[in-house]
Amino acid sequence: MFVQKNKKILFLGTPKIAAEMLSALIENGANVVGAVTQPDRQKDRKQNLIPTPVKEVALANNLPVFQPVKVREIREQITEIKPDLVIVCAYGEIVGEWLLKLPKYKCVNIHVSLLPKLRGAAPINYAIFEDLKETGVTLMYMNKGMDTGDIIKQKAIPVAPTETFSSLYDKLTNLGKELIVEMFDELFDENLPHFQQDNELATYCSKIVEEKISWDLPAKQIECFVRGLAETPYAYAILEDMRIKFCEVLLATYEPKEPTIPGTILQVSKAGIVVACGQNTYLCITKILMPGKKPLLVSQIINGNHNFIVGKKFN
Repeated sequence: MFVQKNKKILFLGTPKIAAEMLSALIENGANVVGAVTQPDRQKDRKQNLIPTPVKEVALANNLPVFQPVKVREIREQITEIKPDLVIVCAYGEIVGEWLLKLPKYKCVNIHVSLLPKLRGAAPINYAIFEDLKETGVTLMYMNKGMDTGDIIKQKAIPVAPTETFSSLYDKLTNLGKELIVEMFDELFDENLPHFQQDNELATYCSKIVEEKISWDLPAKQIECFVRGLAETPYAYAILEDMRIKFCEVLLATYEPKEPTIPGTILQVSKAGIVVACGQNTYLCITKILMPGKKPLLVSQIINGNHNFIVGKKFN
């Protein structure tokens, strides 16, 4: 249990990973006095708004919940709370300087990369897109830049060659919880050591807006793209006006009899669907998600299926 359990904590976050951090703080005795999260935007099949994961955790623990479009809209309420410390994780908005200056013990952010690498909105996806061998979690003081503040502490983990977004998300969630629980009491030490980021080493990852595969890319790059979007919400391609999502793919060896056009189906078997990619490389699709279906192995669907025929082309 935390020693500094009387200090008032304001938490800002939105998705599942942030909800896990909030739960860890509460379970270990942190005095969380409010949660700020994005407005509910997702809808279920009945078109009812779905509460954000942070909102669900906050309500389950009888915490005040604020859901402004912009944090400045609730400046008065937050100022009245007088938080001693603000903790942020994947909130979804850069907060104003007024909030950064409000708490006595500053604002800290839990960011799921080894800063200064992968600053920005999608560091878990990009760790896989870029085929990194290592990533991790950074606990940092916030400033008015995007993930540019001084680093307090970092924890690193290897990225497995077969890592998917979902598996890495779970690992980094657990690592982040370990880090914030380990460092929580130390955050109230005004002389806590920290160090500046080297901006020359910084890389950035923007919000993902396109999940469509570009077959002109090398197979390895496409394979990383597919793993980095596994279940979030899958990379896809179009085959004869049908949107097909890719769950699992493997690098493939193939010896074409003639030049191949990227995206062309070259071979269909129970082992998978071999497709030509850029730079004379090849990919074997082993598991897909077709419209209205659940994810299935290619071996389960090729018999009698006339969609996947040698010579057809994915777009």
